[in-house]
Amino acid sequence: MLLAICSYVCLITLNVLFGIGGVIIFAVGCIYYTKATYVSDGIPVEYQSFGHIPLFTILFGLIVILVALVGCWAAIQKNRFLLVTYSMIMMLFLVSQLVLGSYINIVFQSSLRSQAGESLRKDFDNYYFSEIKTQIDGIQKTLECCGPDGPCYWGVTMPQSCISPNDGKIYKKGCIYPYVDQMLKPFYIIGIIILCIAGMEALGVICAICLLCSPKIKSGMQDIYSRPSSSNL
Repeated sequence: MLLAICSYVCLITLNVLFGIGGVIIFAVGCIYYTKATYVSDGIPVEYQSFGHIPLFTILFGLIVILVALVGCWAAIQKNRFLLVTYSMIMMLFLVSQLVLGSYINIVFQSSLRSQAGESLRKDFDNYYFSEIKTQIDGIQKTLECCGPDGPCYWGVTMPQSCISPNDGKIYKKGCIYPYVDQMLKPFYIIGIIILCIAGMEALGVICAICLLCSPKIKSGMQDIYSRPSSSNL
């Protein structure tokens, strides 16, 4: 009985935190989608799907919120079917996150870092084409950098976007490293959040299993936390 009550309280608490994590993921996706469009413009052709990552992040956040609501509802209603469904979804989430996280960190990030740097360097070489010029100027102003590796790249003729509007000084750092770091920044933020959520998912599965293993839960979910009747006193 004590184990069931502790699991019940823990499951609701975890799902509240789980839902908050989903809201944070949703917010990060929205912010990145609305304020970092200049980054996606310079992504190599073979990685154009990267531009859809904010949308997938928003969708993932909504799914997390929905699952958290299911978990809370299952615990409050003491419904065996919902608890089993919730546990299966959580285990599927855990496996998916491990596989996807391993792929992104081991394969995708290193490859994207290299390809994005090469792509940006080519864009600098084609600077005087109108569309590329606007993109490069936006990157240099936003990241306060100049040239792919520094201002020496431009020689005598230097774009106005290389000069700080505040003090008139030339930006000293190159653009490739800060550009790629800015591109990969959402991965780090989302990765930390997902790790925290994965820990809550694992605890949520344990709590749900503890509830399902309770003898009273097996005999009747509606009686798990019912108070003893006067005849039993």
